[in-house]
Amino acid sequence: MIVGIAVVNMIILQRALSDGSSDDNNHNGMDEYGSNPSNAHTQGKQNVVASSGIVGSTINQQNKQKQQNNQSQQQLLRPVGENKPNQLLKNGIETVDTANQNRNKSIKSNHDKSNGNGGNDSVEADAKKIELRLNANDAGNVHAPILTAYAEPTFDYMAKPLPSRLHLTPGSLTSVEYSQVNSCSNLSGQFPINDEDSPPVELDPFLPWIHDVFPNAQGDKIHFVAQHRRRCHVGKPDWLERFMPQGSLFQHVPIKRTGKTNADGTTQYQLTSHEEADDDGIMTRFICRFHSITSDEIYETLSVFPHDYDYTTFRKGYPATFTEAGKDVHMVWSSQLAFDCPVPEALQTIIKSGHGVVDDYATVFLDLVPIRTATRFNAPKEFLAPKFNIPNSIKTTDMWGDDYILPPIESSGRIANIPICQPPSLAVVGSGGEKDIDATNEVVTKDPAKEPAVDAEAVETGVTVVGLNENEKKPHELVACTWASTNFLTRQNAANVKDGDRRLKEWIQHNLNVGFDHVYVYDNSGAFSKENSLKPVTDLFPPDKVTRIDWPAQICNNNLARVTDKGERSSQYAADASCRIRYGPQTKWLSFIDTDEYIVPVGKYDSLKSLFRDIEEKEDKKIINFYSARAKPHFKHIEFMKDGAPMPKADVPFLEAYNCEKEPPPKTFWMPAEKQIYRPDYVLHHFIHYPTVSTQSMMSEKETKEAGVTWRQRHNEERMGSARWIDELTEATMIHTKAVTIAEIGTGWEKKCKLQSCHFGFAFPEGEGLGEKKKQKDSDGNVMNCYPNPTVAKKWVPKLREELAKLEAR
Repeated sequence: MIVGIAVVNMIILQRALSDGSSDDNNHNGMDEYGSNPSNAHTQGKQNVVASSGIVGSTINQQNKQKQQNNQSQQQLLRPVGENKPNQLLKNGIETVDTANQNRNKSIKSNHDKSNGNGGNDSVEADAKKIELRLNANDAGNVHAPILTAYAEPTFDYMAKPLPSRLHLTPGSLTSVEYSQVNSCSNLSGQFPINDEDSPPVELDPFLPWIHDVFPNAQGDKIHFVAQHRRRCHVGKPDWLERFMPQGSLFQHVPIKRTGKTNADGTTQYQLTSHEEADDDGIMTRFICRFHSITSDEIYETLSVFPHDYDYTTFRKGYPATFTEAGKDVHMVWSSQLAFDCPVPEALQTIIKSGHGVVDDYATVFLDLVPIRTATRFNAPKEFLAPKFNIPNSIKTTDMWGDDYILPPIESSGRIANIPICQPPSLAVVGSGGEKDIDATNEVVTKDPAKEPAVDAEAVETGVTVVGLNENEKKPHELVACTWASTNFLTRQNAANVKDGDRRLKEWIQHNLNVGFDHVYVYDNSGAFSKENSLKPVTDLFPPDKVTRIDWPAQICNNNLARVTDKGERSSQYAADASCRIRYGPQTKWLSFIDTDEYIVPVGKYDSLKSLFRDIEEKEDKKIINFYSARAKPHFKHIEFMKDGAPMPKADVPFLEAYNCEKEPPPKTFWMPAEKQIYRPDYVLHHFIHYPTVSTQSMMSEKETKEAGVTWRQRHNEERMGSARWIDELTEATMIHTKAVTIAEIGTGWEKKCKLQSCHFGFAFPEGEGLGEKKKQKDSDGNVMNCYPNPTVAKKWVPKLREELAKLEAR
């Protein structure tokens, strides 16, 4: 039985048996390009035509299977056996490809010259190829390759020199297919991330724990956002041992092409030194293999990092990026793994234009092959890339010997058939408009020729921003992202807070009031329930103002930070990285803030936009920090739910209810949980509360001095002059409206509030309470403990009420 096939369209070819033979090792499995190995084989290697992802079954079988898949996710766990020759029926003409036939010609690396398909005039040609293939056989059916994880057997990766893996064959691997991944418009919602999905990292700890994947605006890079699986349970020794290889994915290795081919005719790669590495192999970690139904050719490139994790550790002054004991959670830059796969020139235009997506599914796919080595636990400066001008003290021959050849891709663990969808700069729209990026019945892409150009992300140095049209401005000045859900569990799962819908509606409206151009909502509701979502809320707003991204990735550990098995809110961290990389290129200033955090302009400013225009004109600041201190809810605005949870009254916005801070501005005490509005072309890595990597921190000592900046190994953005704190008296402030839970108020709160300051707010009258040493009480005998912000009360609360009323009237 064939299971887990994702349909692209009612399309082309029927696959025929070449010799009527079958492979006992693969009797009920599919090969990585979607072919049934019992019906179609090559001698130890997929044939060229199969690489295009063209496979067959009947549409009735597919519809039946799709219904089954909707009821329950189905996956196959099987060994991968040897392949044999196959044949295809193409436009009624039988073609036969034997193993390795013209293989050297069909596989191209990023060293090869373009075949001419990368030009602007190739979009129509590539689209025509797709159309021809989709319509070649009206009676036939073509199915997209299935996302598949291939797991290698364990080996002693910590041994020195690194043990050879050349004994591996395709039959050594175990695979799992993910048939639920069948929609570009909901790729982030379908990708196997949660435990119940059996994500690839659970099968093989060298495979990245991917949370998001998408092309950049130019179509020349595929961005990956992954999380560090090992950090999920640092208090569990078995877990730490099992996922130790995850750290290696953050560290570069140098490799080169030997100039020889493997036994199956594919490119041979070798681990080497920085000096002997290919130019594109000096700082890499993954082999990226592209294939498309527009071509029978396969392309291989080598991954690149947008920044160097070990060099960041060096600039922070820490002794190592990773420790064998796992005591490195405080090094937050090692939580989010970001890397890119360069797109071969022949595929760039079709990806950039969005025409590579047909009926909501990709026609271009990528296979990701990690280069397996041990995690380096040494001081980071001992093995840095030559660009940093710090001599290496580690010998590569000690790590992996003199002649370490990587096994062929078909014999290597990998994630295969990752669909390449549209760039975020091309709106993905359905019946709900641009605002909703999730499963929809119809997907339409904007025509880039008719749309205003958007800036692409910064080049590797981060100093210059290169756009599709450098004369065009970014479409946005100020963008806010958030990670939210209809309900959520507080740390340690202490309380279930169920105010997500209401909070989001008010928070979005406030952000639009104060000048944000666009709000991106990473909807995490699916992590708790498949029935709930924030779509009814985001649908209230114009599509050019609010976009919802389905984001059901679960938190891998919701513990507090102070316990042994420290919490790791992986879903939120990945959303932060996704927001910055996806939407940062489209805006000058970016923020990632929670729906209980309200940034409000004060002083002469009626808009955050005018404030940041002044900052741009008068200062060369790239990061503006906002103080965070938990406000108290006015008791007069609170009512209690059936379960006893305190909640602002239905007619009182959260901003009004919580406009009562422990001290008048400016704050003298705040939590080490500040938030930022920052320049995404300057900040290369952001972790919720901290901008951890910047273009400046990635400069070598030589580059720093040449830029006229004082060199300090321990980089600090404020000290280097690129960051500062907001002025809460004349510029803006942040009101933190964090919910008060039942557990916090406890029993006997009525008595406590009359004896001392409690969790509820009892406000001092404006201008009073300052400098008082004794406790002051209100007319009901409650101890006064907080100060309303007059600008919030007189300007922003009335504005919010007015706009919410309009929203309700629609």
